[in-house]
Amino acid sequence: MQNQLQDSGKTSTLQLDYKLAGLLCYVPFAFINVAFSVLWLATEPQTNRRLRFHAMQGLCLAAIAIIVTAVTSGLSAMLFAIGAWQMVHGLYTLEGLALLAGSIIGMVNAYNGVCYKLPYIGDFVEKRL
Repeated sequence: MQNQLQDSGKTSTLQLDYKLAGLLCYVPFAFINVAFSVLWLATEPQTNRRLRFHAMQGLCLAAIAIIVTAVTSGLSAMLFAIGAWQMVHGLYTLEGLALLAGSIIGMVNAYNGVCYKLPYIGDFVEKRL
């Protein structure tokens, strides 16, 4: 996939460097990643496969984080009700660390211009590009 991808240039909407634009797809703060991922998928041409890859992978990572948070919240309510509050804290810690690790890996690789596939998510994204 890497041979056919653009290395430099600017996005068509905000005139951001492709590497910075890819990095923004993974910023796990206040849904910045979702906003930029949707923006790049909606406005960038199909030929810009690297940025579209990072946008879709960042969007999938955010969706998985939302789903896991919802499941963890429901599970933690049950665990808290039976007095296992330490387990609740552990679930949230593991979830946060996994999201942070995925985001950092994505940001570093996007800024370096590499289409690194996150486990499971990357294969799903690559099939849809």
